[in-house]
Amino acid sequence: VPVRAFGTRPVGGVTPEPVGDGDELPAGELHLRVLHTPGHAGDHICLFEPRTRALFSGDAVLGQGTAVVDPPDGDMAAYLDSLQRLRALGPEVIYPGHFPPRRDAVALLDGYIAHRLEREGRVLEAVRRGAEDLSGIVASAYDDTPEELHELAARSALAHLLKLRAEGRVRADGDRWYPADRS
Repeated sequence: VPVRAFGTRPVGGVTPEPVGDGDELPAGELHLRVLHTPGHAGDHICLFEPRTRALFSGDAVLGQGTAVVDPPDGDMAAYLDSLQRLRALGPEVIYPGHFPPRRDAVALLDGYIAHRLEREGRVLEAVRRGAEDLSGIVASAYDDTPEELHELAARSALAHLLKLRAEGRVRADGDRWYPADRS
């Protein structure tokens, strides 16, 4: 089976054949459409089969829990855009890169989007309440997350902060974060 990937970065010592957004890959009776879905990673792709409305989501949608968005390669704004793009396809089933298939595809995508926006609100609220460093922001915004996962949560929290900074809602001074409307 040929190795295909978005870009030409070696995978397991093999240089893959590149694919691009919108390319079609025949797979038996299926015709998989390549969707460049950055966010989790800059080169992330999903595959969509329009006839069956099947979405092969890789790490964009795990099926359980949420994907880590880890800067600098991970980008929260791009991830949310990618989730919206996937939702607009109206998939009927999602085959995640991990966990069993999900037949509640649109509801699952809606849940992912809502979760990320709710978490973003919690990150922003933590900064507004005075948490300045990443560990303080995570302790506040991810208080519902087991402490052993806070290191991973910090990566997604940073992705949220970078998105909020790009939108002019927070500002950074070194590794300290502040509401944009406060000096």
